[in-house]
Amino acid sequence: MRVQTLRCSKTTLARTLRSYTSRSNSAKNNNGPSEYHYRDSHPSHPTPQVPRPVPADRQLILDILGTKPSQREARQFLKRFNQVPGSKKHGDMHYRDLRPAKNPAEVLLGSMQQQQQPGQLGMISLQNTVSEGQLAQFAGTLVHLQKLGLMPIIVLEDATTAEHGSSDFRIVQEAGIKRLFRLVDLIDAAGGRGMGLYNGIFSQTSGHTSSLSSSPEPPLADNVHVDLSPVHVALGLGQIPVLATFSFDQSHSRTTVLSSCDALVALSKALASDKVLTTPLKTILVNQRGGLAVDPANPIGFVNLEDEFADVRESITARITDSNANSNDEDHHRDLASQLRDLDTARSILTVLPSSSSAIITSVASSAALISNLITDKPPNPSTTSLQSMTFDYVPRSKHDHHRHNTPIILPTVLRHGLRVAIYKSTENVDLDRLSTLLEQSFQKHLEAEPFWERMSHVLDNIIVAGNYDGAAIVTQEPDPFDRSNTLPYLDKFAVAPTSQGIGVADILWKQLRKQYPNLSWRSRASNPVNKWYFERCEGNLRLHDSVWQLFWYGDDGVAKLRSYEEMARNVPASFSAKQ
Repeated sequence: MRVQTLRCSKTTLARTLRSYTSRSNSAKNNNGPSEYHYRDSHPSHPTPQVPRPVPADRQLILDILGTKPSQREARQFLKRFNQVPGSKKHGDMHYRDLRPAKNPAEVLLGSMQQQQQPGQLGMISLQNTVSEGQLAQFAGTLVHLQKLGLMPIIVLEDATTAEHGSSDFRIVQEAGIKRLFRLVDLIDAAGGRGMGLYNGIFSQTSGHTSSLSSSPEPPLADNVHVDLSPVHVALGLGQIPVLATFSFDQSHSRTTVLSSCDALVALSKALASDKVLTTPLKTILVNQRGGLAVDPANPIGFVNLEDEFADVRESITARITDSNANSNDEDHHRDLASQLRDLDTARSILTVLPSSSSAIITSVASSAALISNLITDKPPNPSTTSLQSMTFDYVPRSKHDHHRHNTPIILPTVLRHGLRVAIYKSTENVDLDRLSTLLEQSFQKHLEAEPFWERMSHVLDNIIVAGNYDGAAIVTQEPDPFDRSNTLPYLDKFAVAPTSQGIGVADILWKQLRKQYPNLSWRSRASNPVNKWYFERCEGNLRLHDSVWQLFWYGDDGVAKLRSYEEMARNVPASFSAKQ
């Protein structure tokens, strides 16, 4: 199978990343102030400049090469993370194309030298069930994300007294602080720089804050206040802030533990309204389990919250009810409850962030999947992901829970605000002018509208429209060339508006196609740069000899209907005239 990828060779990209790594190491600022509410790692002993371990750099390079980004995905990645190359005579990338952008708000940290702008921000929540060994592995992932332009802000979920197995809150707090600075040390050991922030970040007034409610309505955490000043300091120094979820309750003059959902929602609102920092581009909820799976055999790779949240939540809730009836299946019930909490948390966070933001629910073991999503900005593809065969050891939540078992890792789940989806069986209620404009803008060609819509009046099956004509898929029922009494579903048009790229429109449409059609074929010009996206989603393809077309299909009928698919693809008339 021929797949078009980034123009630069693997050797060139590897050389570029090595250069980028070595230069970013030499430019790192290792000195930082210490105040009561945070601790810079080893403040009295600046970390010596030592070479970064080569294996870690190689792993990052391998993870990047494993994503196989298309040219369009690579360009969007560089643009998204303020790393757009200047004009080149050649197609190779250079270090200057990947360097971090400088902070436009240096005035707030003017006394500090050689500051690095954090670029795009990513909030990462680490559940308290993640073991220290898993934290050590994930620390390297955090450093890799920072190298690629996503500055992590870590929210380390703290155990409650009940989860910790102690009624003394001071013991719980000490354990949480110890774990927080252990993660800081692990980040330092992985080649990055972390800053622990455990006091003075969160405070709350009277009122109830809890993400554990059975209500599907997202909590707003209106009574939680966030002081971002220490976060500004950490990011200004190019260091990864690691936040504890301890909060000072002003009503009772005591320190309590915020739920991770309340902490993340409050932090999201604070970052979204901050005049210095950018709005978080991604929120990553890290656990042991992985993503969502209503059906254990079929993980959910993508959730369009606008259109699917209620259905997915209802399905998980129904499975929790079923598991309650089986009192012997406590582990299964725990995993389902965790899925429901992660789903509600992701929705609550995205409610206060712009539509360009996304959330990922993933396992601590899925570093490669996170790197892939960061570069390509698309959900994982089950056919190319090896996580399904991996397992992890369950780590007890408290000292009273000694049960251990091997649990399979679920494929990561990407969640977006998404768009409402409308399906039309005819053109009667469709705005044909807007749909025609969408097709022309997407294909960048002139649509021969009159003959096209005339043909649709005879063969149209469904028009799937996402949002306000942000994207559309047109499916027809074409006569089988070898059995005229039978028809075959054919994807005639698949279009996304250029102004709507980057918010998951293509994934929304594709998910609807897979839901509506168990078997489907389509064609694309062999020179189409979008073909890489089709190659990843098809189950078979064929280059049609003596024509400009590449044939794709998915479904169990593909091989049996191959001759029909081929002849049909040759016979469907072209819809566009030459580029204007």
